[in-house]
Amino acid sequence: MSISIPSFAVNPPDYAAGQPTDQAAPTAKPSVSQQMHTLATSGQSAQQIATSLGLPTSEVNAALGITTSPSGTATAVVAAAARLSVHA
Repeated sequence: MSISIPSFAVNPPDYAAGQPTDQAAPTAKPSVSQQMHTLATSGQSAQQIATSLGLPTSEVNAALGITTSPSGTATAVVAAAARLSVHA
């Protein structure tokens, strides 16, 4: 009785040992909230952040803890700076 072992390629034909592949490793895109906080900590205003991300300024204000006074002027809540954090 003889045993037959079929041949197979150890490395696929399009694989070159030691050569990088064309496929990049997937990267996680930061959430909109993370992007807002990153831009805020870099010194951008709520209006600049809203424009950059294509969001209403009111949404950015709410996410960053910025309140609007009755006169319409946005003022940062003092505690907001303490709450800002970026999670990588």
